[in-house]
Amino acid sequence: MSAEFRHIFFNNGELVRILAMHAKRQAAKLPSGAVLGLKIASDPEPMVRGKIAPDGGGTPISIELGGKELRSAVIAYCIAQRIPLPAKGVKRLDVFNKRLALVISMNVKEERLGKV
Repeated sequence: MSAEFRHIFFNNGELVRILAMHAKRQAAKLPSGAVLGLKIASDPEPMVRGKIAPDGGGTPISIELGGKELRSAVIAYCIAQRIPLPAKGVKRLDVFNKRLALVISMNVKEERLGKV
């Protein structure tokens, strides 16, 4: 059977919504305000960092999400947006050209990829 790979890329607006959805699920509340910046790192695994300037002033709030929490938040966002995800696919995050991507692989066996 053929191996299959899917890459779903997320823009900055979607990443902000992913962070907000995650905060809401964790019963944390992000302030309404302007997003001052959003950075995507991949050292050693993908991580999203951002800053929000609260409406009405105040100290900007830093937000950071990575690892399994980020992967779970991205998958929850896809489900909420009705983006079809195969149940049996292996899901991981990666960064390509400074963009976060959910990489889904199916029917991939170790012997096909070889040893690295």
